[in-house]
Amino acid sequence: MKSYAVIGGILVCAALHVVASPVNFSECPAVGLDTSGCEILITVTATNGSGIATAFTVTTSSPDQGSYDGGDGTLIGILNSPSDTGGVFNLSFAIAPGTGSLDFDMHGACLGTGSPLESAYSPGPTAAQCLGGKYWTTDAMDYASANVTFPDLNSNDLADLIVNIGSPLGPGQSTWFSLPGDITASQITAVTPEPTSLVLVGIGLSALFMRRRKVSVKRTIG
Repeated sequence: MKSYAVIGGILVCAALHVVASPVNFSECPAVGLDTSGCEILITVTATNGSGIATAFTVTTSSPDQGSYDGGDGTLIGILNSPSDTGGVFNLSFAIAPGTGSLDFDMHGACLGTGSPLESAYSPGPTAAQCLGGKYWTTDAMDYASANVTFPDLNSNDLADLIVNIGSPLGPGQSTWFSLPGDITASQITAVTPEPTSLVLVGIGLSALFMRRRKVSVKRTIG
């Protein structure tokens, strides 16, 4: 009887250990208070033929790291499902109304300070991980990363935020960006891109295709 009790106790402890195991998202660099990468991870589970995400899940790190600068910045990662062979070029989502301050106030993860410019956060991303390979970018006031821009940004209304991914994510690949406000996973919901957004995506995909075509032609001539 005692042996059964001991075995049962071991199983319970093991179960508690599994539940308590931390969940870290290394898809983002360590920034400020978020020393284990992203606070929130968006995992794309389906895309259409144009590389637009049509379904995704949203998960929070455990324990929740919170804002990387103490209340006004959220690190978000994008991970493409290993089973998605189409690639992800564009992601649209909505932020729930009343979600803290969504003012793009130059406190993004790629904020720079000093001369020569260094990251304002410790730890912080490398310059290569930021737009244009430098800190203090002009895109969305330092919230973009080297591979993410916001082509249709309206800082007063994030009911339809478009995330453009410069190098489309293949199966299992990831990228990251930051947003103002202390955003939670439950406040991020999927939306259908508007026609104008689809045009922007089409232009981006066309530019990518032409670039690859030029490289192919050069190699053939050479």
